[in-house]
Amino acid sequence: QQPQNGNLVFDSWLVSIHSDHNWKWIYHLPPNAFIVSLAAADFCVGLSTFPPLFVCEEIIGCNPKAFLARNCSLVVQTQTLYSQLSFVLGWPPEDHKMETWFWILGWSLSILSMTGNGFIIFLVCRRRRLRNKTNAFVVSLAVADFCAGWSAFPPLFVCEEMTRCDPTAFIASGVDYFRWLFIYASVTNLCSLVLDRYIAIVRPLSYLTFMTRRSVFQMIFMSWTIPVVVVFAFLLNWLIFEEIVLFKVLISISMVFLEILPSCVLIFCFGSMYYVVYKHERAARILANQLRFNQRFLFRIKEKAAVQIMAIVIGIFLLAFTFAIRCSFIHILKDGKPCDDKEYKIPLLVLNSVVNPFAYAVFKRDINMEIKRYICCVICKKKRHSDPIYENNFFYL
Repeated sequence: QQPQNGNLVFDSWLVSIHSDHNWKWIYHLPPNAFIVSLAAADFCVGLSTFPPLFVCEEIIGCNPKAFLARNCSLVVQTQTLYSQLSFVLGWPPEDHKMETWFWILGWSLSILSMTGNGFIIFLVCRRRRLRNKTNAFVVSLAVADFCAGWSAFPPLFVCEEMTRCDPTAFIASGVDYFRWLFIYASVTNLCSLVLDRYIAIVRPLSYLTFMTRRSVFQMIFMSWTIPVVVVFAFLLNWLIFEEIVLFKVLISISMVFLEILPSCVLIFCFGSMYYVVYKHERAARILANQLRFNQRFLFRIKEKAAVQIMAIVIGIFLLAFTFAIRCSFIHILKDGKPCDDKEYKIPLLVLNSVVNPFAYAVFKRDINMEIKRYICCVICKKKRHSDPIYENNFFYL
């Protein structure tokens, strides 16, 4: 039915309805119907942009004459719309905008990594009560993460300002090897720490006999020796031999032993520790019910939070090294072709170093208590200096 004094105006982004009482039924529609419709449209746009373009690029290289490439035209239209909006609204170009956000995010992650891990190193080295076997692995990992945060974005920024990080330039390859040295050191030290916790939780009776001071020193020494040897082999091939076959062999070795194997070890250890914690929680719950002393709620929340945080840490590690494994496969299969993924691979690798010190503050009870004690001391000192001191406290009437 056509309204007498109304008109209906359709636009691609806005629907405006001007009418009399004949169109009052539209105000009785539930608001969630419009929200669901908009969400469905946005979901389809997100599903039909980059995933089809990625499949198209991997299969046929997005040849414009191919049938599959013509179905990916929505992405091209989206990029055209973005460039038009940038010209009209005065936004900076897309490459410049991504580069700016890349450096802002990178420097923020590097500062957080150096600050958090530096505080853990300072705290453990200062307090004598924290100098035990497990915290030796913690300090070693904190040193590796501190160096990983320091070697990721600052040298890359210098390289970008000097040579625009040309892959053929000498400084660009040196920065890459310098960064991967500490990233691989972080991986091996994290595996050593997780193995220490795995033995302590799953094999508690054999922990004291196996994990001696000598064993701790040997594990930490190997955690730093392995990445140094691997990166030194890369440097020899880069500076002296310059063999593509040797480069592929070294990439394969580093991918298997420093990327795939640590991921499998972390998944296995996390699954085993989660199973043991679940059995202990179930036994404690049954015992509490038998003794009529129910503390199940607090216990369950604490264990659940710890497991969730550990899952987040391992999830970030696996996500970061999934891109690293992808880059290794590209180097092997495409004769040393650059990965062109530093915009998201390097921030994820540094984010892995940022998360670790915050995980210590939650998991390690002694470090957690020492952090709280240190914060309380700082607050009390500031309050003591800010309160006025009165020499005479008499009251005069």
